[in-house]
Amino acid sequence: MAVGLGSNLGDRRRILAAAIAGLAAFGEVVAVSPLYETAPLGGPDQGPYLNAVAVLDTPLEPRRLLEGMLALEGRMGRERRERWGPRTLDLDLLVYGDRVVEEPGLTVPHPRLAGRRFVLAPLADVWPGLRLPDGRAVADLLQAVAGQEATRIGGDRWWDPSDPLALLEAPPPEVSPEEAAVFAAACFGVRGEARVLEGERDRNFGIDGPDGRFVLKVANPASDPGVLDLQQAALEHLAGADPALGAPRAVRARDGGRIGWAEHDGVRRGVLLQTFLDGDRLPDGRSTARSRTALGALLARLDLALAGLEHPAVERADPWDLTRLEALRPHTGHLPDGRRAVVEEEIDRFTAITLPALAGSRRRVIHADGNPANLVTAPGDPDAVTGIVDFGDVMAAPLPAEVAIAAAYQCLGQPATDVVIGGLVAAYGRLLPLLPEEAAVVPGLVAARLAQSLIMSAWRASLHPDNAPYLLIHAGPVWEALLRVRALPPGWIPEVR
Repeated sequence: MAVGLGSNLGDRRRILAAAIAGLAAFGEVVAVSPLYETAPLGGPDQGPYLNAVAVLDTPLEPRRLLEGMLALEGRMGRERRERWGPRTLDLDLLVYGDRVVEEPGLTVPHPRLAGRRFVLAPLADVWPGLRLPDGRAVADLLQAVAGQEATRIGGDRWWDPSDPLALLEAPPPEVSPEEAAVFAAACFGVRGEARVLEGERDRNFGIDGPDGRFVLKVANPASDPGVLDLQQAALEHLAGADPALGAPRAVRARDGGRIGWAEHDGVRRGVLLQTFLDGDRLPDGRSTARSRTALGALLARLDLALAGLEHPAVERADPWDLTRLEALRPHTGHLPDGRRAVVEEEIDRFTAITLPALAGSRRRVIHADGNPANLVTAPGDPDAVTGIVDFGDVMAAPLPAEVAIAAAYQCLGQPATDVVIGGLVAAYGRLLPLLPEEAAVVPGLVAARLAQSLIMSAWRASLHPDNAPYLLIHAGPVWEALLRVRALPPGWIPEVR
């Protein structure tokens, strides 16, 4: 079957690319057309649309597919305020094989398909021999509307699924706790009740029952299965390299694989299961000399244990890779006006100074996301950092990025950022000393992470307004921390011991 896509609000190209990733949850995306730009048809004054067509091989019946498409529109920010008005995302079911459907709210083939060149042209690109159920050829219909304007502007791979930012654009899957409990039992043989946990890209659940306590991750439909496999492989490696390290244990699926595969509304979803790591979450904004000592030691021990991990997905383009900060420049427009210029200046500084200086750093496999949400402390003792969770960002990266990422979050709410950064570098260095040239780039990496966080949260909040409170919860403290880091004396570097 074929789906038409259109957008004339926001970053249209990326919105449509994210929609392609979202459609992958309903089946296999067989082909995607180039992009076409066209003036709006009817309605109020508004900007031009980008349009495309995707061919999908799906097990869903037309009605269920339409329901999924409407839900995807909503998650991508579609608001139905006025007929023919501006749309963040518009999805239409154009054809469904040779099926003819006449139901309330659903007509297939699409009733206006034959008269619109911006639909027929991309449809002919991806399905050139298509004939509608009444025998009419799409090629002939396209010839009949040749006088309509529709400008082809997109290359054949404009929606490239290898784009690491696509994962952040695709909305998380819609899964209920009851369904998560079924996944745990079906894929892993684990029984229990499911409760919702926080998550940025995936749907996460705690599973509690007679078989123990676990965390179930239902992966974003845009996730690379290789990266899902890496998360579990990293935990398996740690269990062998340092069994006493505070990290979850990966649970293999019933078929012996690292990833479980669950059928949900006709969609095949990747599911991971890990043991639950007991303890409390490190409170936001808490950073003491004792907590930094514990955190630095934990990260160094973790990185030493990760040495020797080999997996093809560690060398990948990841949206949170600090060395890719420049790729986020097009999204600074989502920042408030008072912050955009400062963040863009930080991107310039990183590109001109910090990034070239990283050439002298060792490249290692690191966790790459030591933020408080991923750090576990001993019950009743918030300064005793004992464990770390969420290995979704594990990657090969410059070694000083590990301590810099953690230091960026430790700087939130702390007036003396030099004390925070210096203390964490010193604690890390007692087990895994940084080279002088590696320590020298840490302040620049801290500032880069704070700038990266500001851009990501503002951009993703515009894409997923329903999740905006979670995405923007730390925007204020991150901004203040960035200003304080920028105010450090020129040339200041943490002491290497």
